[in-house]
Amino acid sequence: MKRKKNNSAGALALQIALAVALTSISAVLLASSFKGVPRSADSQLGGQSSDVVRMIAPVPQDPAPNIFNTGFNSDSAGGTVLNDDNPAVQDGVQDDVYIPLAQCGDPNVWCSVTNMSGTLLWSDGASWDRGTVPATGADVIIRPFNGPYSTSNFVALDDTGSHPNVHSITIQTTANAGIGGSGSNAQQTFTITGDFTIQSSGLLRDVRWAGAQENWTMRVAGNFTNDGTMGGISTNAKVNCVLEFNGTGAQTVGGASGITALGGNAGTTAFLVSNTSTSGVTFAANVNTVNSGNINATTTVSANALVKFAVASIQFTGGGSLVLNGLTELKAPTFNGHYAMTGTRTISTASTITYTNAASLITPGVNIPSATLGNLVIAPGAGATLGGAITVSGNLTMDGATLSAVVNNINLVGNWNNTGGTFNAGSASVILTGANQTISGSTTFNNLTKTVATARTLTFDATGTQTITGTMLLQGSSGQLLSLRSSSFGTQWKIDPQSVRTIAFLDVQDSNNINATAINAVGTNSVDSGNNTNWVFVATPTPTPTPTATATPTPTPTATATPTPTSTPTPTETPTPTATPTATATATPTETPTPTPTETPTPTATQTPTPTPTFTATPTPTATFTPTPTATATFTPTPTATFTPTPTATFTPTPTATFTPTPTPTPTATATATPTPSPILTPTPTVTPTPTATPRATPRPRPTPHPRP
Repeated sequence: MKRKKNNSAGALALQIALAVALTSISAVLLASSFKGVPRSADSQLGGQSSDVVRMIAPVPQDPAPNIFNTGFNSDSAGGTVLNDDNPAVQDGVQDDVYIPLAQCGDPNVWCSVTNMSGTLLWSDGASWDRGTVPATGADVIIRPFNGPYSTSNFVALDDTGSHPNVHSITIQTTANAGIGGSGSNAQQTFTITGDFTIQSSGLLRDVRWAGAQENWTMRVAGNFTNDGTMGGISTNAKVNCVLEFNGTGAQTVGGASGITALGGNAGTTAFLVSNTSTSGVTFAANVNTVNSGNINATTTVSANALVKFAVASIQFTGGGSLVLNGLTELKAPTFNGHYAMTGTRTISTASTITYTNAASLITPGVNIPSATLGNLVIAPGAGATLGGAITVSGNLTMDGATLSAVVNNINLVGNWNNTGGTFNAGSASVILTGANQTISGSTTFNNLTKTVATARTLTFDATGTQTITGTMLLQGSSGQLLSLRSSSFGTQWKIDPQSVRTIAFLDVQDSNNINATAINAVGTNSVDSGNNTNWVFVATPTPTPTPTATATPTPTPTATATPTPTSTPTPTETPTPTATPTATATATPTETPTPTPTETPTPTATQTPTPTPTFTATPTPTATFTPTPTATATFTPTPTATFTPTPTATFTPTPTATFTPTPTPTPTATATATPTPSPILTPTPTVTPTPTATPRATPRPRPTPHPRP
């Protein structure tokens, strides 16, 4: 029996040991399953230290708990999660490196006390477990009061002039914080360089403070997450509140409970986005622009700041207003799909709206508040259709996207940028209304217009081709030319105007009109600055018929007879080398002077004996040729059959000398002139009595022969 007792006692001891071991294992497993969940009841449980939670969401648990996973992911402001799979554990599960949770008492952590009820002031060192106000760069935890829950137990985020600047603020579950509390209207500013988190059932409340109207701003550079409650509780709160997102990298604003304006009903409230990084601020939850006091918030996007949306369904709602001075990327098909507040929405001419939805619609007055936009971008893969005419005060960009104008005109003040996109012009016009403008890429327009009253330059992409299927209207004004230039000097830009061309006062350079029909710039007061193809700037001259020359006798001698003192006077014609009348006297009884002057004057001229040096055929009974008024060639045969010219080159025949065969030749006084470079006198057939004039001299008396004796 005793042995049985001993056996029984041993068995009992073994059972107890096993139970203790199981309990320990269960505790470890339970702790592992609650990684990342803050202990909301710490203050009620003996004031144990609470963890600093700097994360967007709890870390997902491994399928099989791993004892090496002992922490949490780093916060968004602290960097990225690093991969560190533990090769010692062959569980096939990728392990991450986690930063252990910061706890109250750690060197850089300030936690609010839990044993004091009522209002705890941030500016009072007694409100903190370290006995001093949080230092610059601190991680701050606002814990719940260790007692019955009441919204009256809270930490007031007051600034008495120190302008707190910390790394993070976490409002734990069932903990409360309130805005303001300085009691003056001096500007109060809180700067959080990391994350601001309101956990489930946590509260960031409005407060009705006695004294002056307060001005309170909180700037968050990391993520802003609200899983609890924003605003409410106090009535007649009079704090002018601004919640600003001013990071220098990617920020996310969201949470399970969404975002609500703060400030109460006796002040003003606003949201401000001033993050100018390329990643900007992404809203992952709806934003209610009306605070608990029914005051509408103004949402302002600063110049160059960027607002994005996590999904197409995220909206700004309520009666608040919008001032868009910066950039926004839309995932919804329309602008109003995100900015659904009913207050005034102002789109600055310096703003940029980017459509990313494949079925985007732009209908002024219907799904966007204004027809006048700043910069318009259709992002890669997106498609947008105009439901009305628009004015783009900045640049219009199609980046691998499609824009359909249908019948709606586009008035463009900035540049036209087509980077691999498609423009469906329909029957619409693109009207360039800015100063100096640029057309980039290749686009097919319906109508393209630019007219200026002041000298401007329109620059075309040297690598692109602009096609105009409708009307091309490009005009400057008198003394104020519209210059058409290439984006690369010396490289021709291409244009294909396929229909109407209306141009005037242009200065064209480096242009290649690839259309089969030349662009006629004649008479348009346009300037050819060189390297242009298939443009016509100067009219081609029409051949003019040469008028018929009329020979009018002039003082310029055309033929001059120059008598010589020889027996053969040879009048020399200048400049007609062929007009050389030659009088030849021979000793034979038959004398054949053969002056054959051929007269060929200019057309239609009538040869009239005038004082001008022309050949005048004046036949006389002595057959005297008178080439010039001062040189009359008269053949005078003598008994010796020689001609003896006088010093005046006048030959006087003896009374017995007669010429035959024409006793009285009567020449006509007219000669038909035929223009030749060297006029030659040609007497008409009636002028020539015989082909050859042969004067006969009186035979010399021969002596009478005497008979021989």
